[in-house]
Amino acid sequence: MLIFQLSRRQMAVRNFLRRLLDVTCPTLPPLEGERRQSERFPRVLPVLIVPWENDRPVVDEAGFGLTKDFGDCSVAVVLPQPFKAHQALIGFWLEGPNYIRGVVEHYAPIGGGFWQVGVALEQVVPIGDYPVLERLAPLASRLVPRKLPESGSANPLLF
Repeated sequence: MLIFQLSRRQMAVRNFLRRLLDVTCPTLPPLEGERRQSERFPRVLPVLIVPWENDRPVVDEAGFGLTKDFGDCSVAVVLPQPFKAHQALIGFWLEGPNYIRGVVEHYAPIGGGFWQVGVALEQVVPIGDYPVLERLAPLASRLVPRKLPESGSANPLLF
């Protein structure tokens, strides 16, 4: 009887998750106000997001976000706080810190205190062109996944 109940419980969980996934499909057509011109590629990566004002990054206001998806030259970033700038510098970790400047084209609350920012990426910004970006090094280094201390866990999903 316990096996049957467990199976029914799992089926209820699966049914709920399927409904949730159906209404949150990443390949749905654009929402009203969105201007999608390319296919989306869902990828979740930690990023830095830095306001870009007066032709330079405002590094003192840098924060972390998670990518939701990428377009050919765009990215959707989920943030735990509002982002008010019209331009942004997005920091990625790929064999070191890399920065791309872009224009904020979409900005909306998505519930739970989170915000989604859609950024049309326009220009790779070399660190050498803006020495102030060196101040982001401690934050950028946190974009690299860290291995957890040995806990005896046999879970292969842990880093």
